[in-house]
Amino acid sequence: MATLAGSTIASTYTYLLKMSGTSGLTSSLVAVQDGDATDSVLYLATDSALISGNATKLYFFDADGDEHISADNAGNLTLAAGVDLNLTATTDVNIPVNVGLRFGDGGENIETDNTNLTITSGGNIVLAVGNGTAGVSLLFDNEVADISDNNVFGVLDFYDNDGGGTAAGITAKIEAKAASTYGASEINFHTSGSSGGNRQSLTSQMRISPNGDVTIGMGDEPAEEPLHIGTETTNVGQIIQASYDNNANPRLVLRKSDGSIASKDAITSGHLAGQIKFDAYDGDSWHGSADIFCVTSGTVEDAHVAGNLVFRTAPDSASGVAERLRITSAGLISNGNNVPATQAMSILTSGNAVTTAEFQSTATSQSGTTAGIVYTKSDTSATANYNFMFCRASGSDEGKWDGTGRLHGQGGAVTSMDYAEYFESTDGSAIPVGTTVVLDGGKVKPSSSGETPIGVVRPYGTSSIVGGTAWNHWNKRWVTTDYDEVVFEDYETYEWYDRVKDETTTTVFDEDEEKYKEVFDYKEVFKTYETDKVPEGVTVPDDAKTVSVDLHGNKLRRRKVNPDYDPDRAYEERKDRDEWNIIGLLGQVAITKGQPTASNWVKMKDISDTVEMWFVK
Repeated sequence: MATLAGSTIASTYTYLLKMSGTSGLTSSLVAVQDGDATDSVLYLATDSALISGNATKLYFFDADGDEHISADNAGNLTLAAGVDLNLTATTDVNIPVNVGLRFGDGGENIETDNTNLTITSGGNIVLAVGNGTAGVSLLFDNEVADISDNNVFGVLDFYDNDGGGTAAGITAKIEAKAASTYGASEINFHTSGSSGGNRQSLTSQMRISPNGDVTIGMGDEPAEEPLHIGTETTNVGQIIQASYDNNANPRLVLRKSDGSIASKDAITSGHLAGQIKFDAYDGDSWHGSADIFCVTSGTVEDAHVAGNLVFRTAPDSASGVAERLRITSAGLISNGNNVPATQAMSILTSGNAVTTAEFQSTATSQSGTTAGIVYTKSDTSATANYNFMFCRASGSDEGKWDGTGRLHGQGGAVTSMDYAEYFESTDGSAIPVGTTVVLDGGKVKPSSSGETPIGVVRPYGTSSIVGGTAWNHWNKRWVTTDYDEVVFEDYETYEWYDRVKDETTTTVFDEDEEKYKEVFDYKEVFKTYETDKVPEGVTVPDDAKTVSVDLHGNKLRRRKVNPDYDPDRAYEERKDRDEWNIIGLLGQVAITKGQPTASNWVKMKDISDTVEMWFVK
């Protein structure tokens, strides 16, 4: 081809590109021109090329896809893509030291100082994978040739620069390190406190050992149990809380099965289902001071595993713990020496100076018809076939308070000195204390001179025995014979068990929903009613048992109610009604001076200028 010279190309070569100047390609960049000698943005040399101009773009594929490279006069290079920007290399993509890889304009940046790699974010750093079946892994690889004890595999540090202040530093860290020369590992969780505005050094707060044992608050001390919690802070405990939701209940669950974790078998009777121990340090070692445990009992069946709850304490004079209290699966309570409970509550003591049971109230204004230090109640109709209280001494029966309210004993001793009974006054009014009285048609009135009195009006609470109190109900509530003997009748009861929702819940796995859920527990509640006294709203099931005899084969008997008795009518006991007066009939009785007396009464002494002591008989 012929050589072209000069600055103008023949008109037939208008669209031919040429190099600026006359030297062609050299080591210096030269603009590519058109036939009119107009420079393009492309400059070429033998060892380089240039796209010139501020923000000039080098497009790829086509100009409509927005895939291009551009640079501006501020020194920024921009790589743009309409969809993805892919970097492919057979080795590494190198980014210089202290040069960041920035994302967006929110301060998200990745940068190295040739020692540490720093990831900075104005918000959260999120690790995610697109495959829903795969997990996100954060790999720490310590390429140590020979692993030894305490070699650190990896650390997650949590740093607070405090704006460059004195409290700047690592606030917490999670550390994985070797626990032996064979590669066993443990995980340590560290936190820091603060003092005087300066951050304290990190302290190990929780450790997970190679075999899964966990220590909390024990520093570097090894775990002595699968879960070991310690503290040096006064009056600090552990709080277990489900949530603040109204339907959530905090629980501590101890579970036990036979077999293994992978293949569980039903627990057998006599095995511990769970135990809480209280250990104390004697200066050399730890020793048990008390414990609480549940031991299974009876036959283990589907959804039924009976258990006894046992409380043990260590005595002052010997080592080891001894049983002090047991609650059986039937709800019976006993104490001491593993004595099985045969009563609802059995209390055993052996000390000569020990009170077996004491009931004390510190209330200073107790009141109410059923308020008391000891309140005994039976739903069985009143009969002498059972007792509210029974007393024995060295194998001999000494006293009882039977189911009809009668006291029986070998003898008695009281402080007061007279026997009295309630009598109604003839005019319905109260008679002054110390007045002698005579009978008038079955009622009493003050005696007059020349009359022979039967007794003396007494203050409430001064007589040793008071008859006819009618303190709890109308005195004619029960049908009686002409001799005041209460008439009894046979009766029957219904008995059954109701399945009632309990307040507790159990965690179970729902195979249909493929998740764990809380379900309410149910309990069997014993129900019994006399066949003619079933409360309104209670439905007796068809399979309820009808009972007509007690455990000893005796017919069920109850007092027969007087048809004139009105249970809805309010009753006021005699001591609170003016017409009823306590009349002392026998014993040492104080009488107002000048009152008529009987010829067989004996004056004992003067109590005061107005009151005398007489022996009434």
